[in-house]
Amino acid sequence: MIDVLLINPPGYRGRPRRGPYELASVAEALRRTGFQSELLDVQDAVGEGTVAFPDGFVGDIARIIESRPARVLLITLRTTAGPWALLISREYRKLFPDTVILAFAPRIEHRLQRFMRDDPSFDALCVGDPVEVLPVVAQAVRTDGRGGLRRVPGLVVRDSGELAVSLEQPEAAAWPTNTEPWISPDRSIAAVHVGRGCPDRCTFCAAHLGRGARPRYQEPEAAALDCALAFRRLGSPATGFVMLEAENLTSNPAWLDAFAKAREKLGAAFPWGAYGRIDHMDYKMQRRLADAGCCFLFIGIETGSTGLQKVLGKHFDLEAVLPRITALHAAGIATQSSFMYGIPGETDEDFEQTARLIAEIAWAGGYVDWSPLRIEAGTAMERLTRHHALTLMTDHELYTDLIEAGQEPRAVHPEIGYRMYRLDLPSLGPLASASALAWRTLLMRLPLTTYVLARGLDLPLFRQLRQEAPASGVQPLRRWTEAVAGKEAPCALPFVRELAAYEVGGSAVMTTQFNLELVYPDLRRNPRRIGALFDFAWWSVNGPAVMEAVDV
Repeated sequence: MIDVLLINPPGYRGRPRRGPYELASVAEALRRTGFQSELLDVQDAVGEGTVAFPDGFVGDIARIIESRPARVLLITLRTTAGPWALLISREYRKLFPDTVILAFAPRIEHRLQRFMRDDPSFDALCVGDPVEVLPVVAQAVRTDGRGGLRRVPGLVVRDSGELAVSLEQPEAAAWPTNTEPWISPDRSIAAVHVGRGCPDRCTFCAAHLGRGARPRYQEPEAAALDCALAFRRLGSPATGFVMLEAENLTSNPAWLDAFAKAREKLGAAFPWGAYGRIDHMDYKMQRRLADAGCCFLFIGIETGSTGLQKVLGKHFDLEAVLPRITALHAAGIATQSSFMYGIPGETDEDFEQTARLIAEIAWAGGYVDWSPLRIEAGTAMERLTRHHALTLMTDHELYTDLIEAGQEPRAVHPEIGYRMYRLDLPSLGPLASASALAWRTLLMRLPLTTYVLARGLDLPLFRQLRQEAPASGVQPLRRWTEAVAGKEAPCALPFVRELAAYEVGGSAVMTTQFNLELVYPDLRRNPRRIGALFDFAWWSVNGPAVMEAVDV
């Protein structure tokens, strides 16, 4: 029997989108202190196809854990992994009833404490730094069993339905150094955990709660060295990069400057990414990031509505969003912008304003995401919406995965399956969730086609999408866009088909008179030209000739 089994549960189908950063560092800390441990990355196994998911998952995971007895089990709960972590914990308890089971749920600790009052699946919740806590837990359990937990700093312990903080863990001034990086399965991304916490107070975010109230960062010199070492482990340094994991790194320009100097002193030219805010992205910050080797930035914009910004605790000029994102791209920094819907007070007009901004960003070359507002426990948004009803989203990936795995989503405790719920807002139409997902898919997979239809041909694409909301798969959406083009502007249909073929299949030359290889990059640099090149008047005159050329 080993001392500690560390499990990173699955949260979705396919390869990991992020790694079990803390668990790798915990495993290394346990090894250094003389304890035996194993890190079981089930999400990675799902991506590799060695563990079935979601259909067949229950049987596969039972087979895997039955050969891994341990004194302590630590399992992570984040994003959509909650129900799967709970399922694993319960299966493990059946096999090994004497094992101490700990949950680790960064940023959702409030939620887990509520769950633990109702359910005995977890013996304790780690609210301290797991790298420091787990070696102490391993020793306490080895000596005194479950009763030793109350003497371990940094735990919330469950005893007979009551929760008690064992001892307050002193918080170090800086984030731990020499953290073990996560390397993506294809070895294209390395992630180094360099800090936690956020100085901003967005109403919907839990990053500033608990131990995140006072941001802590790894010493810049140590972070630069860890990143340089992690970068060497990538399979293709020419295309790979290192992601600096911290909630809002651009809020600390002094740290970024020190990190850039340390990186330069090491002679390490690794590219890196970070999380930040668009209101930080003035010219000075753009140059700071580009000169320091930043190649990717994740930005939370959340809405295209000025009124909803106030509800979310955001206070930046929406008119500056697109110019700043365009400038970041010009500086060689790719972007991913996150948006949300289902915000209190949101109307159809707000929803469409956000859709238009998302389209402009996608057209400018940025990645976009649009997901429902999640009500995080302990936040101002939770207090604001305490009288709002919640709607279970039957089109959410977690819901459909649970159904396929033979689990009943409605039986999952709401604090564990909270990702499946959104606010029930009478002000939003019933197809908001489906149309948001479909719009995101169109813009990610067919940005040029979508933009030409919505802007160049002035088709009511998004409004029709809201009314009809086809499935989110690429092929159904392609057929739907072709149908819209054929109904609204029949002469545009051949061109739309070729645009989609170009984007999906990489076709080099249009069979119409346009050479898209030349048109496409030019239009992305100068999007306002699209109306002159592809307006409806042009199609009215030239449509028959185009249709004849493509033999439709």
